Amino acid sequence: MSFVELDPELCGGVEAESCSSKTPVTPGTPGSQWGAAAARYHVPIDCQAQNYEWGKAGVFSAVARLKSRVCALQGDEQHLRRVMSVEDIHMPFAELWMGTHPNGPSRVVHFRHGGTLSEFLSSRSGRRFCGEVVWEYFPPNEQGEMHLPFLLKVLSVEKALSIQAHPDKSLAEELHAKYPDVYKDNNHKPEMAIALTHFEAFCSFRPLEEFLADVDRIPLFRALLGIPEDALAQLQEHQGNTDFRREFLRQWFSTLMSLDNASVEEAIATLLKHLGSTAQEHWTAHDRAVPTLVQQFGASDIGILCTYFLNFVSLAPGQALFLAANEPHAYFRGDCVECMATSDNVVRAGLTPKLKDTETLCNMLTYRDGSPADLGLLYNPTSIHGIRVYQPPVPEFQLHRIFLGTMESHVEEVMMVTQGPCVLLVVSGFGSAKFSPADDCTPEEEERNRRLLEGSTSAMDLQQRELEEGEEGEEEEEEEEIEKVEEEVVELEHGVVQLLAHGTKVVISLNQDVPNSSLLVFVAGCNQQIF
Repeated sequence: MSFVELDPELCGGVEAESCSSKTPVTPGTPGSQWGAAAARYHVPIDCQAQNYEWGKAGVFSAVARLKSRVCALQGDEQHLRRVMSVEDIHMPFAELWMGTHPNGPSRVVHFRHGGTLSEFLSSRSGRRFCGEVVWEYFPPNEQGEMHLPFLLKVLSVEKALSIQAHPDKSLAEELHAKYPDVYKDNNHKPEMAIALTHFEAFCSFRPLEEFLADVDRIPLFRALLGIPEDALAQLQEHQGNTDFRREFLRQWFSTLMSLDNASVEEAIATLLKHLGSTAQEHWTAHDRAVPTLVQQFGASDIGILCTYFLNFVSLAPGQALFLAANEPHAYFRGDCVECMATSDNVVRAGLTPKLKDTETLCNMLTYRDGSPADLGLLYNPTSIHGIRVYQPPVPEFQLHRIFLGTMESHVEEVMMVTQGPCVLLVVSGFGSAKFSPADDCTPEEEERNRRLLEGSTSAMDLQQRELEEGEEGEEEEEEEEIEKVEEEVVELEHGVVQLLAHGTKVVISLNQDVPNSSLLVFVAGCNQQIF
């Protein structure tokens, strides 16, 4: 197995061996940065690592390194030893989950002896963290459980993920009702990936003209799929007719996906023979992926042929990819931060040993074709004073990418005000965060954040009043959690994960004592458009 070497900066320049050298902070001890009084503005959360077989192995994985730092910072020596143990050196670490999804729920470190994040959000303290707007827009479920509407992840991809798509809301409800053991929730799953390292993926259907150029170059596709010789001329004749293009694409893709195993094996063998007779300098990005995919999945997986239908996208750190419902895609390799609606619904049809639901996939796809830019796949964030704002057209989530330091932003301090509950993740570097009430903003800061504050005044006023007056009937433990704190400062370093309360002023600063230092932080929250 080959590994892609990680930039040391991604993991804060700390070698794996040193992860256990830091003296752990005992959560909830008096005087610690995790003290219960901090619950007015923030609480530390522990997040789960997923060991899917496509993840990077051991310390080569950004997920493993971040998880090891989470364990070290929270004093979880048992889990730390497991993450960094010799016997697990080859174990893949694929995803780090920060949210309330039952397949990998996060835990609040000092809440009722490490209760789940959902349990905390369902409490009275948690309601204050959510704010009334989010509580009403994404209310508790029938069981009275409050969940974050978004799920934040870190992905480390060594082996290609499956050819897949995520259902829209109505299809998710239908699939969950029919096949609850396969589709375990009824929610849709729009998602956004922001590259941490060089990141590659296949996504959505490429322009049909590009695909037909490959058909001319690789004759097996024409015979295999029944593509007419004058297909390009027909497209030109029906230029501007979207329905005509979609029907062509639907027919050819569905034909491919219905091939029997023998035909697939024969086609891949023919493809490999064709590539072997072609000088590699003439290979396209799709061609170059084929030997890797054959090595990973064998020469009989239909997904290898599927990739020629899809756009190949290469992202530099900070660039983003947004995937709406019913769009085919497959992450190829690299590390990224990913945010999505809280769901784990995946319809697979290739590049996987798991269950393939080919019929559902072929029926659900939009069959839009075009370049990544034309289809709106490549998301261009708004950049404001060291903060990149990634705001997709869905209510569940948006992301802030904060990079402080000379390498990119030349900014050493930023300020933001939270709207709804937010999850803060430090990916690399060192710095600090200062928390205080939103009304602590100066007039200049209020103007800078005017758009963020619009529409949520009543919710913030209600939350502030509850904080000042307290609530009758609170348990003693919860009364301690909301102890009055005018200002709280927390040291930031890679591996710090915090849940931030609604209506909190957050000032994030770079540690200037370290020469040429930098700090990379992501903050995920609900889309500002709901406020």
